[in-house]
Amino acid sequence: ARAENRLAQSQHLAQIGSWELDLQTQELWWSTEVYQLFALNPDEFKPSFENFLKAIHRRDRDMVREAYSRSVAEREPFQLEHRVVMPDGTVRSVMKRCVTIYNAEDQPLRSVGTVEDVTSQRDAQHRLRLAASVFESTHEGVIIVDASMNVVDINHAFMEISGYSRGEAVGQQAGFWRSERHDISFYRNLWREVEQAGRWHGEIWNRHKSGVAFPTWLTISRVDDHDGNTTHYVGVFTDITTVKRSHERLQYAAHHDALTGLPNRMLLEERLGQATKRAQRRSRRFAVVFIDLDHFKAVNDNFGHPVGDSLLQEVADRLCHAVRAGDTVARIGGDEFVVLFDDIPGADQAAIATQKLLKALEPPVQLEPGEVNVSCSIGVSLFPEDGRDAATLMRNADTAMYRTKAHGRNGFSFYTAELTASALERSTLEKGLIHALAQHDFQLHYQPQISLRTGRICGVEALIRWDHPELGTIAPERFIPIAEASGLIVPIGAWVMQTACAQAQQWLEEGVTFGAMAVNISGQQINRGDLPALVRKSLADTGLPPERLELEMTETFIMTQSDAAVRQLEELRDLGVQLAIDDFGTGYSSLSHLKQLPVHKLKIDQSFVRAIPDCDDHRTISRAMLALADILDLRVIAEGVETQAQVDFLLQAGCDEAQGFFYAHPVDATETRHFMQSWPRMRSEVRPHDAPAGAFSGNRA
Repeated sequence: ARAENRLAQSQHLAQIGSWELDLQTQELWWSTEVYQLFALNPDEFKPSFENFLKAIHRRDRDMVREAYSRSVAEREPFQLEHRVVMPDGTVRSVMKRCVTIYNAEDQPLRSVGTVEDVTSQRDAQHRLRLAASVFESTHEGVIIVDASMNVVDINHAFMEISGYSRGEAVGQQAGFWRSERHDISFYRNLWREVEQAGRWHGEIWNRHKSGVAFPTWLTISRVDDHDGNTTHYVGVFTDITTVKRSHERLQYAAHHDALTGLPNRMLLEERLGQATKRAQRRSRRFAVVFIDLDHFKAVNDNFGHPVGDSLLQEVADRLCHAVRAGDTVARIGGDEFVVLFDDIPGADQAAIATQKLLKALEPPVQLEPGEVNVSCSIGVSLFPEDGRDAATLMRNADTAMYRTKAHGRNGFSFYTAELTASALERSTLEKGLIHALAQHDFQLHYQPQISLRTGRICGVEALIRWDHPELGTIAPERFIPIAEASGLIVPIGAWVMQTACAQAQQWLEEGVTFGAMAVNISGQQINRGDLPALVRKSLADTGLPPERLELEMTETFIMTQSDAAVRQLEELRDLGVQLAIDDFGTGYSSLSHLKQLPVHKLKIDQSFVRAIPDCDDHRTISRAMLALADILDLRVIAEGVETQAQVDFLLQAGCDEAQGFFYAHPVDATETRHFMQSWPRMRSEVRPHDAPAGAFSGNRA
């Protein structure tokens, strides 16, 4: 009894039942565990081979009968898995093992065996097979790494997406295909979330075997054992390159005009908002320019909408080429365009930029029917003067545009009337400069420079003058900045150079003593890179010796120039031309940089000279500049000298030369020649130190 009890307990623990079939009587015996496996009541069910066959799934009965018969006939044990139908109709899988015992005459006596419920094992195997099938057949890439981040396996989709084979990936560290799009903090945060939450998902860029980075949507899951220890990490990802491209196309379509490809109103408002925040944060300014084509409806009516569309595309292209890289050109509907000039210093610069837009549309547009002339009306508003938000700035620029239309079209107006008047004046002066250059309306006046030690004339500075036929005499400080901004300073500077050299050579031939001719040089002439060629041509055309020419450049410009600009100055020095730094003291000179520049003279700005000798600070600064020049072995000339006291101080402080109304006002070439020819006699009759201010000056220009 104890042995049977132990056997029953063992079978129950192992979930394995035993049975025995007497082949002589066909009597079948089951252990208690068999009844339990089949969910049968021993009191209600009498085991027999036929009843047993009825419990087998009908599709497996023939297989079981045949396997048992063959085993008995061949005297071989058999092992067979088949399905049984439980009383409640559920189907389970069992593993049957059987061996037949024979007598001495080889007649089968009985069969004994075991039966085991293997449903859970088969379900697990099925799930594993299914998982393996999914692992290999899914379109998502799958990568499995162990707790040490070594790659354990990858699926076929991973190989197709990444280009790596299984042999190239397995055994590698998980980051072997990492791109350089993310910094270390990105990965640190990613793995922190995996450890805390058990998973992470998001967009991440990886690198194809070919080296090309591509975007993926990745989910990383942590796999723990029963004790909570991490054993593996599983990454499942999808290549979202196509999705992102589709999204980008949709985004582009939502934010851009279909006809011209320019930003539409939505994107413009977004950029205006960004510009507003940026300008507020940095205390900067920007301009909103509203453009409406004049008489565009007539183009559509006369030539048809396809021609009108072509015109709009050409206008868009021209506007884009007339602005800076960081500016925005948008089409907000119909024939209306808006330009955002970001980070613009003020109204003057906005006027210059807007004038470029008008110039860009001046040439006729060549369309299928023929040439079409385009003009536009423009309104300009400025941040923050004309509004502090996008809606206000747009509305005020639109208002200014309608003011332009009311005043004859084909122009521009600021939202503020005062700025409009200033812009119109600038436009008038710019057009006048072009006309003056073509008609030779400019003149040169000359102001002598005097040696403080000898009292002799040591140089003459050429100064441009402009008598406008309608506006009268226009001061250089009014038109020179406009010439600089419009680029006209380059041809004007070339004319000054040629004219001044010709006048200097004429004085030499007439025997007039004047030292060197000083000519002011614009930064644009240096930036163009052809200043040495211009100087050579002017000297060659006029015959003036190089040592008779002195070029003046402002301190602020020369201290910020590149090596290429300095090389031009060195080339001019080697040519024999004298070089001077004008307005010295107003910029930010570096002593080390100053030592390297190929200059011969410093010109103290008149703002320091004017306060001498009354202001202690200006006297101190002037002495410091003179001492610096002495150390660097540079000559010094003070401009703006108007009193005897200034002359006395400069002479005592060691200044070499002086220039100003104390000696002479700038006058034309004839009066200058007369002054220079009379200077030796005048100097001998009256010492400069004893003369009243302006004693030897000509007429004020």
